[in-house]
Amino acid sequence: MGERVPTILYDTVLLTTALLNRRMVRLATNPPVVDENADPLAIARTRARGWGVTLGAAVALAIAFVEPRLSQFALITIPIWLRLAIARAEKHVKSGQAVA
Repeated sequence: MGERVPTILYDTVLLTTALLNRRMVRLATNPPVVDENADPLAIARTRARGWGVTLGAAVALAIAFVEPRLSQFALITIPIWLRLAIARAEKHVKSGQAVA
């Protein structure tokens, strides 16, 4: 722990997995997999959940290049990113805007 190469590799794998998970959730929450009458708010919340790990891993990876020993502490930010992403998704659904 705290060595640059293994830390960067770990964070890169975590970020890649998070991005692939976001893609899978996106596919799983689109018609014809999901009923066209499904609750848009539930779909938006489900899609937003993937942002927590994605952004936490991205922050950890960025820190790993500067100070690898502190990189894993950035993963503590995942719940914060998660709350922010869900709040943003809910806001967009309530205002009638599309959410990515």
